[in-house]
Amino acid sequence: MTKEVPDVNDRLAIRQIQGYLVLLSSLPENGKLREAFELALDVRGRPVLERLRRPTDPDSRESYSEWLAEHWAAENLTPDEQPLVDWQKDPANITTAIGEWKALTANLNQ
Repeated sequence: MTKEVPDVNDRLAIRQIQGYLVLLSSLPENGKLREAFELALDVRGRPVLERLRRPTDPDSRESYSEWLAEHWAAENLTPDEQPLVDWQKDPANITTAIGEWKALTANLNQ
């Protein structure tokens, strides 16, 4: 049986997936950031994917912020996205998650 060698783009995709797996598996066990990702994973992906559009200019902070605001707009949400939006509305969740993210990325940059 011959193994198919992945092309360059596939190898890059594999490395990106593996990077996300390492990152996610490094989150604090009872942390707020892990909680947010778990809420995101609880969302059924198909309805979100069907309405997802590319940001106008992904490299522009303003365009990316507009894209996120549009994505999370109440009229666009599916019922299983609401807990994730509610999580984001709690300043304590966001503040704690930012601290966890900074600690994680600082550890990666050592």
